[in-house]
Amino acid sequence: MSAVIKSKLPPGPRSKKPLSHFFSFRRDSLGFLRKIANEYGDIVHFKIGPLRIVLLNHPDYIKEVLTIQQQNFVKGRPLEMAKELLGEGLLTSEGEFHKRQSRIIQPAFHRNMIDSYLPGMANCIARLTKGWEDGMQVDMKDEMTKMSVAIAGKTLFNADIEKEAPGINEDLEKATSLFGRISIPFSEWLLKLPLPGSIRFKKAKARLDNRINIMIEERRHNKVNNGDLVSLLLASQNGNSKGMSDQHLHDEALTLF
Repeated sequence: MSAVIKSKLPPGPRSKKPLSHFFSFRRDSLGFLRKIANEYGDIVHFKIGPLRIVLLNHPDYIKEVLTIQQQNFVKGRPLEMAKELLGEGLLTSEGEFHKRQSRIIQPAFHRNMIDSYLPGMANCIARLTKGWEDGMQVDMKDEMTKMSVAIAGKTLFNADIEKEAPGINEDLEKATSLFGRISIPFSEWLLKLPLPGSIRFKKAKARLDNRINIMIEERRHNKVNNGDLVSLLLASQNGNSKGMSDQHLHDEALTLF
């Protein structure tokens, strides 16, 4: 008679009603995760529907998974679903392909390059705050997102997209609404149905794809390599049989955008 070995799961909350954790997570994601971490510790197991989830709430454990033992882990359902938006970018890819992509873009995040981004970042911040006045009320989430889009466009893509930032931000909001349903069973099939949310997602993704492709084509014809992200991605295609395909170049650019 053979013994049955069962893995021991970390402690965590038990769901008394179907999908109760799902609704708690949707209502207040950070509040839910903070609550269970405070109650059960730095490693917590819980279920959302049929999905088993383990929360790591300590930097040492996160480092262990992401760097020291990363070869023993694969990316889960949320990042699999993220491929609907991002394709095979650095965030969603795995294994040797992920390592190769990481090596290609690493120079864009070297300390010297980060220093070179500072003037552009400072200019974006100055232009944003110039319109602020004493006593004026602003939506900080919208303002900071608009600034982040503008800074990413200038530093990583060497493209001036500040005027387009509000529209890009709106499309990003609509596209990332997909992630609100990643825990629902069969949500990948829901995305294929002509539902209002699915239609909004696809239209927003098409506009983002078009914006990324325009920036890539402009740089391809410009042929100026200033060490930014798009220059590095394009350089990987030239004279390199293992360089990125046009689709992977697009996916990488969109991921880091």
